[in-house]
Amino acid sequence: MSEFETVQPKDVPANAQLIDVREADEFNDWHAVGATNIPLSELQVRYSELDLNKDIYVICLSGG
Repeated sequence: MSEFETVQPKDVPANAQLIDVREADEFNDWHAVGATNIPLSELQVRYSELDLNKDIYVICLSGG
């Protein structure tokens, strides 16, 4: 897989991390099963929560 590629949440491997970077209110409205919410506004201070030994898949509102 390339470094950046659009995938559907159902296509994320079971051993990967699914990180939703939307704000908490957006995450509460809808989120993929198994996703962890780390809002982009908090990512710099919560970066240590990521397991850099696993693939990381990111969900954002704009799809970027």
